[in-house]
Amino acid sequence: MYTLKTMKEKRLTFPPVEWEKIAWEKTPYKGVFIYKLEEKLDPSNPNIPFFTVIALKVESGAEIPLHKHNRESKWKEALTMPQGGNFEILSGKEAVTILTKHSFSKTISSRKIFGIRNLDTAPLYFYSTMRPGFTGYQEIEEIRR
Repeated sequence: MYTLKTMKEKRLTFPPVEWEKIAWEKTPYKGVFIYKLEEKLDPSNPNIPFFTVIALKVESGAEIPLHKHNRESKWKEALTMPQGGNFEILSGKEAVTILTKHSFSKTISSRKIFGIRNLDTAPLYFYSTMRPGFTGYQEIEEIRR
């Protein structure tokens, strides 16, 4: 089992993920794929889930470009790279290279500019947990460099 420690509210536990066997879906970004692992809907507001957990795959050399989520002020996204990797975390000002074989986590707040570039020759696999949950690509504003 793999436990995601997500933003103090709850721990979500999943069986080990066989990354290569996931039925990946395309995203608007070349070389970036997603798969929804879990989502809890809010019956009183079905347009905004309580939370969404997504698996992501970023091919070698591909990137999730600089962007921000235009969401409510309490929105958070926890990124968890359970196997580490060789990648860059991009922000509006800099790129920080991460090279680790250990688990790596980063939390992103609403309207914070960020992106990820895979520097490795192998795909980068990770989880994204959003609270409140993902409402679609219309919430994402891409930032031009």
